[in-house]
Amino acid sequence: MNLQKFLTIWRQIPFSKLFEKQEDFPIGAVSQVHADILKSFYPDYPLLPIEFLKHCPDQIEAAFQKPVAHFFLSSGTSQRDRSRSSFSKDGMDLYHEFSLLSFRAMLACFFPAESKPAGYSFIPSPEEWPTSSLAQMVSWIGEEFPLTYWTPGSPLPQQPVWLFATGFHLVSFADEGGRCPLPAGSIVIETGGTKGQTRSVTREELYSLISDCFAVDHNHIVSEYGMCELASQAYDFVDQPMGPIVPLERRWFRFPAWVQTKVLAPDQSIGNVGDGSLIIDDRIRNDLGTPFRSEDRALVREDGAFQLKGRVAFSPLKGCSLLAEDLLKSSNKIAGPTNMGAANTPHRTTVSPDRAETLHRLTQQMICDPEFHALVLGSLGQNRVAEWFLDDLRNSIPRSTEAWVEAAKASQNQLESWLFIPPRTHNFAVVHPLFLAALLDLRILVRPSADLALLQYWQKLFKGFWQFEIIDSAWRLETGEAVPAAGLLVFGSDETIAELRAASLVPVQGFGTWLTVSIIHRDSWLKDDWVKDAFSLKQQGCMSSRLLFVWDDETPPSVLDRTANIGPLTHGDHLHLAHSELDMALDGYTILARPSLDDLLLGHKAWCDREGIQNLLSSRPLTVPLIRISRTDLDVVIRSIEANDSFKLVSCDAASKALLSGHPKILTRTIGQANTAPWNGVHGRQALFFPEG
Repeated sequence: MNLQKFLTIWRQIPFSKLFEKQEDFPIGAVSQVHADILKSFYPDYPLLPIEFLKHCPDQIEAAFQKPVAHFFLSSGTSQRDRSRSSFSKDGMDLYHEFSLLSFRAMLACFFPAESKPAGYSFIPSPEEWPTSSLAQMVSWIGEEFPLTYWTPGSPLPQQPVWLFATGFHLVSFADEGGRCPLPAGSIVIETGGTKGQTRSVTREELYSLISDCFAVDHNHIVSEYGMCELASQAYDFVDQPMGPIVPLERRWFRFPAWVQTKVLAPDQSIGNVGDGSLIIDDRIRNDLGTPFRSEDRALVREDGAFQLKGRVAFSPLKGCSLLAEDLLKSSNKIAGPTNMGAANTPHRTTVSPDRAETLHRLTQQMICDPEFHALVLGSLGQNRVAEWFLDDLRNSIPRSTEAWVEAAKASQNQLESWLFIPPRTHNFAVVHPLFLAALLDLRILVRPSADLALLQYWQKLFKGFWQFEIIDSAWRLETGEAVPAAGLLVFGSDETIAELRAASLVPVQGFGTWLTVSIIHRDSWLKDDWVKDAFSLKQQGCMSSRLLFVWDDETPPSVLDRTANIGPLTHGDHLHLAHSELDMALDGYTILARPSLDDLLLGHKAWCDREGIQNLLSSRPLTVPLIRISRTDLDVVIRSIEANDSFKLVSCDAASKALLSGHPKILTRTIGQANTAPWNGVHGRQALFFPEG
């Protein structure tokens, strides 16, 4: 049956049946991009990884049978992070028609089928968001239903309405004290979009905010799942909205009949049910015709309905990182003067030996405390990783009271109070500054990113000696507004630090982009020191190595088989590695055998100086690209590292360290000690408490 016959059938489906599963579709079109590699991974079912629309949209569009008429961009955090999704005129016409059809069918669960209920949209018009597929869809809806774009002065509705908004708009509205009780029978449709532009909330928290702001119960809140790469949307709605409240864990997203779902399992197999990477076969997306493998993890049941379980997320490429949108509020306020600068005279330069002795004792107590060990294991998840962390910690802390005093001097503190903001992945990054602050008796606030139990443990450890305050993790900096401390200490990208300095009225100490690589002679390949450097903190620490160079006099033609294993991984980790396997194959790596799903991903290829070192890094977790190089290549690699300010650390074996000795700009550590960061009052080569003015 061809597409036109299917379209005729789908147009005739009653609203009450529109979200029910139909018979399996004929097999979809084979991707014209990287077809051979995709077929080797998925021989029986064609897939198009959704990230292809980010990495190679030109190649995809070249395979279109009709000219591109329009394109949309995904809601990434920067231009380079955004997918470009293009449509022919016919493709746009189908998108228009069938997105409206499914929207009407969803509304029919709440309003009389033939009615035209009015709607409000927090989502701007296409003129304001010209590359947003969501804005375009709402505009199309407005051609059929009375639509008001929301403004603070919008008239309040008198009859039941629908309101369409992104989570970003809803959280901002609630945080600004917004309240607009809607007439009984109204619904609120919430969706993603403009990700990362407001504080993170759980779905339960978002539904509670919506209920409080708009006076609708949870049965009258609908979640929409869509993306610019698709032409169809899934909705999560309650069939009997006037009945008992349906808990969120019992609600399921459903696509309309012209879309089918499957899942990709960690072993690269494709099934109709299960917990895996969501596959979406959207036949209205006729310009492509190939099912998408999304980056969303989902539980799919037999009728094709699904529940989202999170993202098959990338690990932060820059190690200890935050994005500016993790920390900054959206604001129209005019900023006051920025970076007033630190005082000329250090706030504290001396520390009593008695205070240093007490802190030294507390640190040793922590290192030996089974409760602390249990918290570390709970945070990191694997025994081997926890053992590596504790070993690195033992080798990092000062060995004497004199060393503590010297560390206090080296930190060059100039402020009486600080707000610490750890990276989004873990709180371990604040251990060193926290203990130095205790030594200096500073007033400290910490905005947690994760592992609140660890911060509470340190509060208990310091009790009676020194205290710090844990503030709400929802705290965000608003441009030009007061900060609850004299300075900010933040672990983030260079771009994040620059934006915070521009927005803050107080000095900002920022530990920006930090990338670590390892260099070893081929004789060290079968040793485990480089494994420790790569996978300590599961690559979530800025000093964890993200790239391995293996060299010999001549480029090694291959490497001996070996595995790396840190212990049982989670199902989510397994899915990450399934995506990463494909990434590495597409990038030309030979992937080493993984006897089990718990083995980490290693792949190797020969050096090509046209690629550039930064382009060799994997953005996936638990993955190490291995580059085979010659002694001559090594000179080029070292010069490239030296020229790139993002590469802050090289861990290396003895043979490699000798070759790096003539490059003092490069900070080196003995292989196996990349994460052994000395508590000497300095982070890398930067004084811990010396903010730039």
